[in-house]
Amino acid sequence: MTTRAKEISELGNTGFLELDANGNLGIGTTTPDTKLDVAGTVTADQYNNDAALPTVRPSLLLDFANSKTLDPRITFARAGVGTYYDGKSTAKAEENLFIYSQEVASWPRGAGTTVTSNTAAAPDGTTTADRILAAANWYSAYRVSLQAGKQYTLSVYVKSNTASNQNFVLFRENSIYVATETATTSWQRFTYTFTVNSSTASDYGLWNTGNGIGNDLLVWGMQLEQRSSATTYTATTSSPIVKYQPKLQTAGAGTPRFDHDPITGESKGLLIEEARTNYSGSTAPTGTYQATQRAEYGIAPDGTQTAIGYEVGSNTVGGSTLVYWANSGGASSVDGVNVTQSVYVKPLTGTIVRLLDNSQNRDGIYLLTGEGSVTGGTATTKTITHVGNQWYRITMSYTMSGTGSYVQLYTYETGLQGDIAFLTWGYQREIGSFATSFIKSGGSAVTRGGERVSMSLSGVYNNGPLTIYTEAAEAGDPDYARLVLLSDNTNDNRMQITISESAGSVQAYVETHDVVQTSLNRAFDPAYKTFFKVAAAYDKDNVAITAGGLTVATDTTVNTPEVTTLWLGSLNNSDPDSGATFKKVALYQQRLSNATLQAMTEE
Repeated sequence: MTTRAKEISELGNTGFLELDANGNLGIGTTTPDTKLDVAGTVTADQYNNDAALPTVRPSLLLDFANSKTLDPRITFARAGVGTYYDGKSTAKAEENLFIYSQEVASWPRGAGTTVTSNTAAAPDGTTTADRILAAANWYSAYRVSLQAGKQYTLSVYVKSNTASNQNFVLFRENSIYVATETATTSWQRFTYTFTVNSSTASDYGLWNTGNGIGNDLLVWGMQLEQRSSATTYTATTSSPIVKYQPKLQTAGAGTPRFDHDPITGESKGLLIEEARTNYSGSTAPTGTYQATQRAEYGIAPDGTQTAIGYEVGSNTVGGSTLVYWANSGGASSVDGVNVTQSVYVKPLTGTIVRLLDNSQNRDGIYLLTGEGSVTGGTATTKTITHVGNQWYRITMSYTMSGTGSYVQLYTYETGLQGDIAFLTWGYQREIGSFATSFIKSGGSAVTRGGERVSMSLSGVYNNGPLTIYTEAAEAGDPDYARLVLLSDNTNDNRMQITISESAGSVQAYVETHDVVQTSLNRAFDPAYKTFFKVAAAYDKDNVAITAGGLTVATDTTVNTPEVTTLWLGSLNNSDPDSGATFKKVALYQQRLSNATLQAMTEE
């Protein structure tokens, strides 16, 4: 044993160091498994990693995810608006400022008034409706302080508990009465919108008309919210409820979109999509079948009060259509065309839905809980994306065989008859094998133009050796899509990185003077909408490419061209092949080594 090893061994007797027979050194552990095994936190002024990362700075670095801005040297164009999430904007969704909204028996009430809890079936099918048996001047009210000058809406479901109609009133701010309402033998939702006069705590609730002594009513779903009309009922217990959800944003024509994860707020980078048309004409359903459209509306993903609720009629598994949209117009009804159907859905009492093209017998079945999941269906591609506050965007893609008629949205579980099963919003029918971002329509087909992104290479690339690096996520599952292209603005001279789902590879493509030099492939198949890293190197006589930290594919028989312009997602001044979200793009004026390319793309 060397003197140094002996000293370490002796220190090990103190419990701080251990050097075993294999030469493994342990700090804070007596059983080191590696050359240096530390049981605790390592703090150092500097840590040098000998991994083969680049030793030169890029001549161009487009860090879209972190900067969230477009380099001023970039030219960006898009006809039409586009939707995206900005990672910070929210919209107020469900709100109920009353407490114990389904326990009117716990509210203050007038002398002689009797309230019995959970005595009858409520509008949602549960036995949670309360019975109010009233004496003279009866009331049931809740005292709350509201903001003076603000608009509020009071709402409640009321039903006569006798065979005849009965009158009652809603009231606010200590006996300011609303016009007389009439309860029938069927459930009705009564609403009243008002502006508050004073911020002093006041009573809000139900009152007798003065000639209705002995009224016998069923009451359910008391709600008070600060907005101009009632939304879908939200039950409360001991605390008021105010919920917020990510708000889908709209970028004007010619304005880039820096997209974000709607749940985590994580910046994804620059979103580039191909041109698409929403052929549905209207995002609202064409009609209902064995269902009732409820008059109240929910807050949609874009923050507007336009989501529509549906009450289930006849209900068997997969057999009760709630809503449907005509599958016609545009090219979506043509035989042999790839079509994608999508819609936003929010569960209320149901948790499973089925989206079905009835004439094509193509469908998807979706579980609307947690992050959501696809549980079945015959469509070629099916996806579900949680966009916040239990809103999900569900999609299905397939190839048309003949023409279509209707796309239907079903409940897919029993026991919901009479319930408001879910809210819907934002139906979209587009041509393509995957869904793109939502395109708002209002009575006719609407097109979002393809996004074209380019930049002059002057000052950042001198047509010598070159390495291109990008971190991106595909917009869908395209057969073939360009990520980064360098060209002289013709198709004759270009270097590009492409990805092919059908081939399951990334490709370094080179064409010089209209002669293909190489179509070098590296087997690689990223998951749907998952970010991956890819790097390609170009020199006068060789090309290399890799992705995901895999070994590098090379070709040494290449003559590279001279180029002038950088394009993202497209071939010169054309629309993107499909689309992608770019976190980062970098150019290095060196042909970096294969080891470096591999290290750069490791996850």
